[in-house]
Amino acid sequence: MNINISTFDQLSLLLKSPNPPTRNVVFIDGLAITRENFISITGKLDPIGLHFNNCNFIGNNCFCSAFCGGYGIYDFSIKNSNLTGEQGKCLIGCFANEYLENLDLSNNHLGSDIEYRGPLIDNRSFLEYFKMQFGYYFTLTSINLTNNGFSKKEKSDFLYYIISHF
Repeated sequence: MNINISTFDQLSLLLKSPNPPTRNVVFIDGLAITRENFISITGKLDPIGLHFNNCNFIGNNCFCSAFCGGYGIYDFSIKNSNLTGEQGKCLIGCFANEYLENLDLSNNHLGSDIEYRGPLIDNRSFLEYFKMQFGYYFTLTSINLTNNGFSKKEKSDFLYYIISHF
């Protein structure tokens, strides 16, 4: 079943339900997402697919400790949401033990060509960090990272690493 959420009231009602639907595909459009919202969505709804479009993620650590579902998320996307490289690194680090098959982080701001001001998780770029974590993504079959401000060198280095190591 697909669950579409486009207002905070819809999200609140769903999360406050004594028996929320689980193991579905959840689509969230145009909402501000806090760490608490994200943890509630992944924990209470335990989706198999989770898709965000045009959302605003509050803070760099809003993904940490969020993936606690019993069976894992197989299909995940954050598109058109101004996701920063630091937020992306936090997401990649927390997602590593899921059974993820499809990852789409297109049309965000993950690349080093985008100026970022704020605390750093570490000094690596998003793609360098992803390469470091990539061995944990043993079920991943599809990645979409287009339109994120990556330089040609970053893209070619990442592709070379994936092809030569996996």
